[in-house]
Amino acid sequence: MKTTRAGLCLASAMILSAAALLAQPNPEAGIRGALDQMRRAIKDNDAERLTQMYTPDARLTMANKVVEGREAIRAYIAAVLPILGDFRSDEQEFVAGDGIAVETGRATFLDRSGAVMGVSRYMTVWKNTAGQWQIYRDLGVPVSPEAPQAAFAVKEAPAQTAVVLPMTGSYQQHTEAIARLIEYLKSAGIEIAGPPFGRYYNSPGTVPESQLRWEVGLPVARGSGAATAPFQKQDYAPTTVAFAVVPGRDTAGPWLQLGDWITGHGYLTSGPAMEVWLDVSKTEIRLPVRPSGR
Repeated sequence: MKTTRAGLCLASAMILSAAALLAQPNPEAGIRGALDQMRRAIKDNDAERLTQMYTPDARLTMANKVVEGREAIRAYIAAVLPILGDFRSDEQEFVAGDGIAVETGRATFLDRSGAVMGVSRYMTVWKNTAGQWQIYRDLGVPVSPEAPQAAFAVKEAPAQTAVVLPMTGSYQQHTEAIARLIEYLKSAGIEIAGPPFGRYYNSPGTVPESQLRWEVGLPVARGSGAATAPFQKQDYAPTTVAFAVVPGRDTAGPWLQLGDWITGHGYLTSGPAMEVWLDVSKTEIRLPVRPSGR
């Protein structure tokens, strides 16, 4: 049987194409390896190594924030890394193209004590640059995991003196604001007398993000000296509050439950919401209340 030149060319092309495909790196294996590197960088608190896992023109899109470019991502990572301890990815799927791949799944973020900070559904676009998989686009949508019913009660929160830092805008500033407050108290020689807290005067569902009003604070001794702007010294009177102590920092579910509990137990809210970060594994949520008959 004769072999034609066209047949030889076709066979050669098929062999070369197969060889090229076999020589390509496995995108899923490469991305899983990159994710392992990211986890190690997080555990080592290495912001620079983590930043290099993103392309120079990368973009992070979150529910209420867009971070664009490696320099902005570097600043964002530096703000969250002191709290973030690890993450895990579940329900992963990979779709690969030519030097690019899309990963989707469910991510659970943990603080440095191992407590759950939040859960997101995500879509990540990866680029292969010189054999290294880097994040080009990352979109995360927070989801509320099924939360057990918190144990709510009413108590009298005692009088308290605190130094606070008033804030406006995104809640993404929490870490930076608390760091500023701690540094100020240290420089002013004011002794901290309790765990940090946040107080919230409106909410994302009622005003644009730029108009959010909130503050972070730290209790201090009542006889402490006056604070200098932008920090403020505040004296709080005893307050009746509905409260619950919940694990970790993911308080979205318990907050929804607390509103229903207050209404169902004959109370009305009478002041701003508050979170007290008792330690790395527990958060107390509070709402001032009064009997609905008053």
